Amino acid sequence: MIKLDGAFIVDKPEKYTSFDIVNILKKKFKLKKAGHTGTLDGLATGVLIVCVNNATKLVDYLINDDKDYSVVLRLGYKSDTFDRDGKVEKALLPPQITDLEIRKTVLSFIGEQDQIPPMYSAKKKDGKKLYKLARQGIEVTREPQRIKIDFLKINKIVRAQDNDYIDIHFDATVSKGTYIRTLCADIAKKLGTSGIMQDLRRTRVGKFTIDNAKPLKEITENDLLDISQISNLPILDIPLQSVQKFMNGGYLTDFELNDCEFQKYINSTVLVRSKGDIVIGIANVTEIKYRRIQPVKVFTF
Repeated sequence: MIKLDGAFIVDKPEKYTSFDIVNILKKKFKLKKAGHTGTLDGLATGVLIVCVNNATKLVDYLINDDKDYSVVLRLGYKSDTFDRDGKVEKALLPPQITDLEIRKTVLSFIGEQDQIPPMYSAKKKDGKKLYKLARQGIEVTREPQRIKIDFLKINKIVRAQDNDYIDIHFDATVSKGTYIRTLCADIAKKLGTSGIMQDLRRTRVGKFTIDNAKPLKEITENDLLDISQISNLPILDIPLQSVQKFMNGGYLTDFELNDCEFQKYINSTVLVRSKGDIVIGIANVTEIKYRRIQPVKVFTF
């Protein structure tokens, strides 16, 4: 069986965790290694990038990509998880909240800011995952994380006839580490009420949009993207005679690179490719002639 290396762009269905998707693909394609580039909550749908085998070594370079979401925030309800998957309770919804106030408040969250991770998250405190503590009824102090919200757009505001709730439908572009559930809770708090994330759909991760994603049940080996297609790192071709030394973790000198055009990549990280063939690893290109190419991660075959 041919070893698969690359990534699947999955349109994650609701009720599956990101870990579920990884395990399903590992079993389906008999993969040795697989990992995703950013968690999606169980109720969320949309773009999930699953790297397989050698491509898992690229995850650290892909998790920094910004992301687009379509969100529904429901005002007038509260939850221990900040979404409808938790213990949901009715909350006071002031009748005087206007559409104009909602729009101004939502847009006020654009920009860099500190965000406190929710208790129901995979973040750790003293080596223990927060969600495990939360399930025991334990709440601990969490360090705020620096995030950036680049874009927010309200698409519509829907009010229940009996003023039971207000649904705010909006789009967001956010940086790595941003919790949309927390954003929803913070918006609601600023409006003087409580709110939960009612729906969430991830529509983009880096250069991959929902149009590039395929439903889980329809994915085949033909949907696997090559390593060079999923990474934004530039590709440096090295001579065939230098491949073995690189694969053994050795530095490559100017002499060993011959006429390779490495100069434009100095002080950068690159994908290393056996000239005109396959990607064999990741390396730093340095200013040191006798350590010009320093292997960072070497692929196995």
